[in-house]
Amino acid sequence: YMIDWFNTIDNKTIELFPHLLNIKNKHKDIREMFVSVLKPGAIIAPHKAPWKGVVRLLLGIETPNDERCTITVDNNYHVFKDKECIVFDDTFIHHASNHTNKDRVVLLINLSREMVDNEAQIVLDKFNSMSNSLVS
Repeated sequence: YMIDWFNTIDNKTIELFPHLLNIKNKHKDIREMFVSVLKPGAIIAPHKAPWKGVVRLLLGIETPNDERCTITVDNNYHVFKDKECIVFDDTFIHHASNHTNKDRVVLLINLSREMVDNEAQIVLDKFNSMSNSLVS
């Protein structure tokens, strides 16, 4: 469920997720946020992001807490667990699977990437801003 994806927020989101929207509004580094459900038996094929504009955070909300429900990022294997975060650069190839009989529910948050110098940060912020307007 999209909570805020490229600055698009609907009335149902305001009704269902007021606390998450408050958190997002207080932290300018949070770019996008949504709840991701991976059904039993589901597989997300290997993929990667097209640019290094964000760092991805996955927070386990309700997971199987089972070694058969995983994400692999750049050949590093991680098990989804309740109340635990997995943070990664989504420009690395990653894929997920749920080989259990329970849904995997995580909060996905894209965080603005911090650049080491001010000029690079200005360019990245401008590019991220343009990408928001292209999708909106």
